[in-house]
Amino acid sequence: MKTAFVIFSCSLAFSIAALGGDPPSLALSRFGGAYLDKILAPIDQNVPLPRNELLQLRESFVSWIAKAPPNEQPAWRGAIAVCDALNNAMDEREKARAGFDGSSAVHGGYDLGARRKDHLKNWHEAERERHEEANRKQDAAQNDAFLNTTLRTNWTQRAMQLRQQIVSLHTRLQELERQSAQQPNGPTVDTVTLKQNVSVHVKYGTVTLSAGTSLHVMSRDPRGITAEYNGELVIIPPQ
Repeated sequence: MKTAFVIFSCSLAFSIAALGGDPPSLALSRFGGAYLDKILAPIDQNVPLPRNELLQLRESFVSWIAKAPPNEQPAWRGAIAVCDALNNAMDEREKARAGFDGSSAVHGGYDLGARRKDHLKNWHEAERERHEEANRKQDAAQNDAFLNTTLRTNWTQRAMQLRQQIVSLHTRLQELERQSAQQPNGPTVDTVTLKQNVSVHVKYGTVTLSAGTSLHVMSRDPRGITAEYNGELVIIPPQ
């Protein structure tokens, strides 16, 4: 059954939106429409998984989350949650495929336990040996068919669960976007102005921020302030 994300057409003016100004839910709708059925395809189908495409999409969300105003933060986190659910579905498919391929390669080993005689005494023993071998082959084929059918059924059921989880997260993302559109950007932006020079850790070392520098605050707690600086999150200790 072909089921893509429901595309949410909205007029949200995300401050720095991903993929040409689209809200995250729309970008993910396009991704889901192109790839979700492939990710959750029957387990006996060998389909390429869109790992790189999903990684690029998730990285675009991560790169902008620190720059978005507070009212948009939940939506960006929701978009990342959808990406993580899609990635988990691909992980589960790869594990299920490995089990299916392994069972297909074994083919039951119909000759296990066979007791063939090197020198058959007469025609009756030879005929009995051929009959026993045919029975072993038939039993092995039936076992293979049963195992493969079980693996297919298990994956079909799991794929339905994964689809429901992903669609549910995407629906939640759309709701978060609606909520953010109803909240004003300007008055909710929280900033901090440094009273003194502060050294902070960044990706490639440390930098010293001068007194008077204003930063966009992401969160506050007793340990200090998490703020955005040049696209990175830094910790400002209590002043």
